[in-house]
Amino acid sequence: MMKRAECEAALKGDVECLTTAIEFDNCVLRCVSHRCYRAVYGDDALEDGEVDTQRGRTFRSCSRTELRESKQRDMEQVRIAAAGEREDNL
Repeated sequence: MMKRAECEAALKGDVECLTTAIEFDNCVLRCVSHRCYRAVYGDDALEDGEVDTQRGRTFRSCSRTELRESKQRDMEQVRIAAAGEREDNL
């Protein structure tokens, strides 16, 4: 999972995402979290001129939760690896 700024930079050269500003925004949202994008926007992507604050809030909440869970999994893997190293040194 990437942060929005990282996704924006990564997609600058993607011809499919640069057709319109709203298509670029949709590409960025999918890059940030494909799972959350599917859950929130599904087959009803944002359209030119559309402002959907409710779905935007829902997406941000989903992606923050996903990031938090990812960090927790990473920390758990570090703890498991550290515990394994301690056992090897005994």
